Amino acid sequence: MRRHILVADDEEQTLLALTLVLNKAGFEVTTFNDGAEALDRVLDLTAAGEPIDLLVIDIDMPGMTGVEVIEAIERLKLVLPTIVISGYEARGLLAERLKLGCVWFLEKPFEPEEIIGKVHDVIKQADIWAGQLSKDARGR
Repeated sequence: MRRHILVADDEEQTLLALTLVLNKAGFEVTTFNDGAEALDRVLDLTAAGEPIDLLVIDIDMPGMTGVEVIEAIERLKLVLPTIVISGYEARGLLAERLKLGCVWFLEKPFEPEEIIGKVHDVIKQADIWAGQLSKDARGR
């Protein structure tokens, strides 16, 4: 089964490039140029029981920002591994605003190998966490 990645960025060129690179690496990709639409899709797929393996989101978008989307996901107590991409140094902002350990950062511009490596690393880590949570739940 192909892993499903949601990508949200207001730059069409970034969406196209990420779609091409991630599809070529074997991932199913759904794109959005708006944070609110991405959040709606996360909620729809979660309600339908369809797994989302990863969210890749730009931090600076008009309307609902990437940080606002991540905070909404946290408030809803959803666990969704996330890679934040940004064209400027945003680590300080993320450190201030986000508390969960399932958010990673990648600064634009990045090479295809960088995003593929980060995606594989994050999904692998998320699988480990999910396995530990499942094991903990069975042990209780």
